[in-house]
Amino acid sequence: MLRPEASSEHLHRLIRSSLIVLIIIIGAGLRLWSVNHGLIPGYPVYHMEEPFYTHAAQHLACEGDPDEPLLQAHTYTYAVTAFIAQALRISDWCSPASMSRTPSDMVLIGRLISVFFGTATLFVVYLLGAKLYSQPVGIISALFIAVNFLHVRESHYGTPDVTTIFFSMLTLYSYLYIANEDAKRKHYLIAGILTAVSINGRLTNVLLILVLLYAHIHGRRTLEERRVGAWIRSLFDTRLLWAGFVLVLTWLIINLQLWFNPIGFLRYWKSFFSFGSEGGYGRLRIDALPAPLFYIRAIEWSSGLLLAMVTGAGVIWAVIRRKFGDVLLLLFLIAYFTIASSTTVYFARYSIPMLPPLVVLAARLLCELSPFNRRLTWVAVSLIILLIQPIERIAHYNYLQSQTNTRVIAGRWIEENLPHSAKIATEWHSPVFDMSLYEVTVVDFYGLSVEDLAAYQDQGYEYLIVTSFIRDTQMLKPEDQQRKQAFYQQLAAEAQLIHLTKSYIGESPPPFDIDQVLGPITHMDLFERPGPTIEIYQLDV
Repeated sequence: MLRPEASSEHLHRLIRSSLIVLIIIIGAGLRLWSVNHGLIPGYPVYHMEEPFYTHAAQHLACEGDPDEPLLQAHTYTYAVTAFIAQALRISDWCSPASMSRTPSDMVLIGRLISVFFGTATLFVVYLLGAKLYSQPVGIISALFIAVNFLHVRESHYGTPDVTTIFFSMLTLYSYLYIANEDAKRKHYLIAGILTAVSINGRLTNVLLILVLLYAHIHGRRTLEERRVGAWIRSLFDTRLLWAGFVLVLTWLIINLQLWFNPIGFLRYWKSFFSFGSEGGYGRLRIDALPAPLFYIRAIEWSSGLLLAMVTGAGVIWAVIRRKFGDVLLLLFLIAYFTIASSTTVYFARYSIPMLPPLVVLAARLLCELSPFNRRLTWVAVSLIILLIQPIERIAHYNYLQSQTNTRVIAGRWIEENLPHSAKIATEWHSPVFDMSLYEVTVVDFYGLSVEDLAAYQDQGYEYLIVTSFIRDTQMLKPEDQQRKQAFYQQLAAEAQLIHLTKSYIGESPPPFDIDQVLGPITHMDLFERPGPTIEIYQLDV
């Protein structure tokens, strides 16, 4: 028989394990709900970045073509799945017909990979919180991420964002083992490999190297060696140099395009950075708020106001306490927040890497400040209050995504009502229809306003299709914004609006946030379906 103490410990372990399993099941369910949104046969509507990663995975799996800069952990997993499915003849993703388009069932596989890694992140966050602070902190941290709105939202898309966060948090967790004086070479090996994988997924993860150095220095400190000179000498520890070598080697190996087409690799990253500074989103006004305040607001979007306030208090508490775990998480948060806030291009999803460390600090605050004699009751009531808002947002998001997208509705109307062979100019995020039936031009990234209305008439365009995702995005320069507004005003005044498909309830559209382009995110109670408002105008030619 078990002794009473052993029996009690066994019961506690069973309860903890059951809670973690329950949280993972809940997290998986929220991420699987409506994961097939927009994959309507004949009318697929994708996240704007999903086709790029589908294309990269297809070409690697079907043609062995590594000349692609988007080969990240998510894409590699995607490619392996596609290769196995093709080898077992489960699909025809490698057929010429599939290679020339973006198969909706393959996009679904990419989304399921995001669901898997998004759900796996819950367990890593649990481990991180439990090892840094306590088991209850780990459990509450996992629960906070399980019902975090932005993390759930991004887990619905076949893009690398959520997968990268999994590896980032796994990398942070690996650093805890090198923060001990008895750390082995194998711990540095694992840390180096995981750091390289994380950097491959998101360049800003190069900041993890700072956290790696801190963990190493902390592990080398003794009561007699707290002088700066001793810390500097620890940087030449052979284990740390070994980790650096493994990091660089791993990064070179997994960036296959660097070996097959180094010039193309460098050109891609040059264009990537110029896309955010000289062109692309760099010419758009992302939000009225500057980046630092925008990211703080994004945290409120993801967690709800009350939990966001607790998160902020958790950061302040960590600054006051400054234990090893506090400094480790704060170093990552401060470094990432500083880099992310220094750019002119920012989206709510860019805040997601900060969410796991933030919820760990919030959970730690809840546990440490709860009354000792009523801790369980106090924490349980607090969790119920704190989680109402994010759960409501997740439910509303999943409901909206289960409704037919406006792009599908408008596309069906076009096929049924516009004469075939008509000449059409349309914007990004336009209706989804069979373009082979018409003479279609998808205009520049900035929309129809790059040309004058008279120019479209002179070129013989019969119909212009406007999408609110392009029309309502503001330009950074006032003169560009004035030109854009003038074009749409002239179009509404001089052309005939023959069809309107709207996504919102009532007569007036809700305030526009650019993150809505990637899926419902704000003012969801004012929408009845996902997608932009689409206006179809007929021109006199």
